Amino acid sequence: MPTLNVEYLAENGPSPAAELPSRITISDRQHGLTKFTLRGSTASSMGGPVTAVYYLPRHSKDIVLRAFLEANPGYVNEKEHSDFNRAVRSHGQSWVQAAHRVGTEYFGLEAIGGENRYEGQREKVCPMCGEAVLKRLPEHLAHDCEGAEAPD
Repeated sequence: MPTLNVEYLAENGPSPAAELPSRITISDRQHGLTKFTLRGSTASSMGGPVTAVYYLPRHSKDIVLRAFLEANPGYVNEKEHSDFNRAVRSHGQSWVQAAHRVGTEYFGLEAIGGENRYEGQREKVCPMCGEAVLKRLPEHLAHDCEGAEAPD
């Protein structure tokens, strides 16, 4: 008989642990409950740990990745599509293919050839000056932002 967590995931799709009805147990894992997260510098450099999502074998990789990105808006705001693809590599090639598809929905980039080539950039709004920024936000803050304080 499936556990409460497995039933919840079957009904609601991939979800963070905080949304599950009970603590994760060995029985959950025996029924197929699996954890998806990103590790390494591309995940941790967003300023803290990422929120893992749990899923079942019946969930497509695309759905799992969408749930992960929805649970981690800070990751989407701080990273680029290429960072996401690189971070997903440790999960295998089929996950990378899903990351290419799903990433375009969240990062606004279209693949134009090989795995790591993208056209276009997504626009961000600088929290210090309110300017629309097309390059990496840290570079803007360090060199171009009129609202950022100059170092002493």
